[in-house]
Amino acid sequence: MKDEIQLVQEYLQLRMLGDPGRIRIIWDLPSEIPETWLIPSMSIQIPVENAVKYAFDPEDADACIRIQVTEKQQCLYIDIEDNGIGFSNDGHLQKEEQSTGYGLKILNQTIDILNRRNKNKMNFIIQDRCRLEPGGHGTLVSFVVPFDYTFEL
Repeated sequence: MKDEIQLVQEYLQLRMLGDPGRIRIIWDLPSEIPETWLIPSMSIQIPVENAVKYAFDPEDADACIRIQVTEKQQCLYIDIEDNGIGFSNDGHLQKEEQSTGYGLKILNQTIDILNRRNKNKMNFIIQDRCRLEPGGHGTLVSFVVPFDYTFEL
């Protein structure tokens, strides 16, 4: 988890060099990340990168991405949400003509492979926020990783 957060922070620093105020980033993390908190590689990076690339129009003044990590009920909860354009009804980014779609496919495949080897499954869901709350817009990507999850293949 620590390495993934550092990777995402470095990606965002590089990506925002030309326009550092274009997207507000909110990190909602515990003050300390235990070494035992494990997640698949790129599981935060891919949704954040998709949000930066596809979620916002260039003139969107309120663009915001929030990354939240919490612990409860012997699980790690990770939410990546943006207030951008959201997903279409078929589960693809509404600006999908710009996307290769490989990042989320690879992430889904990785989780499927890992879940086959675990009794307690990792949950991964992508939702359009307009379906979650009246007047909402954007995308919510959520992971629930049980603490007893193994990442061995």
